[in-house]
Amino acid sequence: MGVILLVNMMIALLSNTYQRVEDNSLKEWSFKKAITIQTYSTYHPIPVPLNLMSSAFLWIRWLWFICKGRCKRQPTKNTWSNLSYVSQFNRCNKSLDAVVENLQFTYFSKYGYFFPFTDESKMDHVLQETERNRQMANQIAHATFTTHGGVLPTGPKAWQSQGIRVQGCLLTCEGSLFCSTCKDDPAEYHGARYIFPFSPETPHFEVLIQETGGRRISGVGVVGKDYGNHALPGWCYGTVGYHIDDGRIFDANNPTKGIEYEGKGNLVEKRHAMAYRGDLIRCTVNFDMAKDGKVPIVFSLNGRQITQNEIKIDYIPNEKSLYPYIGIGHEGIRVLAMV
Repeated sequence: MGVILLVNMMIALLSNTYQRVEDNSLKEWSFKKAITIQTYSTYHPIPVPLNLMSSAFLWIRWLWFICKGRCKRQPTKNTWSNLSYVSQFNRCNKSLDAVVENLQFTYFSKYGYFFPFTDESKMDHVLQETERNRQMANQIAHATFTTHGGVLPTGPKAWQSQGIRVQGCLLTCEGSLFCSTCKDDPAEYHGARYIFPFSPETPHFEVLIQETGGRRISGVGVVGKDYGNHALPGWCYGTVGYHIDDGRIFDANNPTKGIEYEGKGNLVEKRHAMAYRGDLIRCTVNFDMAKDGKVPIVFSLNGRQITQNEIKIDYIPNEKSLYPYIGIGHEGIRVLAMV
């Protein structure tokens, strides 16, 4: 039995070795071919002893070209060698550019703009682990956000929305398929307005970004009751919006380009106040500082203020109410919202 086991083990080892050699046969053949070509490319094309005659002929031809060039152009000292070196360098550059261009054409014709992975199984494992970590982080954020609690109710009945699915405090952009007004003519942006307005008792509106996808087109802000559901906040008069994709504040004075703010204090190391997945945005209406029919709107990112009280909006107590609003411009974006 021991002899039989050893023979089987030897057969398995030989089979494994043969399979490995078979798999690498193309690489080994290509390597040997490249070495052979490189070796013979350095040799003189004419065999010994005839290469003496050819070498003498090449030297005579080279000297003739030098004399002819000097007679015509009369170059200064070392000019010919410099010109020869420059011409050789230019030829090498052209040859290299041609090789690179050919490689690019071959690669893009086969793979396009995608980069093929060498080991798909390892990459799939990494992506799977990343997705699990993302799901776990989303669950923790959802549990923490709902535990924090809000004063006013949540759910589908608490939002007047188009194209956005509401589940508790979770808002997900579903696009035109979930919108009852733009199925025939799909709109680019969809929004959700909270049915209860801001008040001195509830002046805050918080939004936690849970998923942004490839495009972070979304806005958080304050609008009136008659504001539509197919625009981002701040694009129309009487509204203010903070857009997370570029960190700009849009209002009546800057409805097109917005105002670009930098983080105050240590906020994002003084970079532009753009928001990403996992960031918490707060919108506050300072009713205590309302004056001359205007009320300041303050935005903060992760607990640090982006703006002060310079952003103001029209407000008339008991006549014109202000409502929390979320606008989203890309399907799949998910946020947690609470007043």
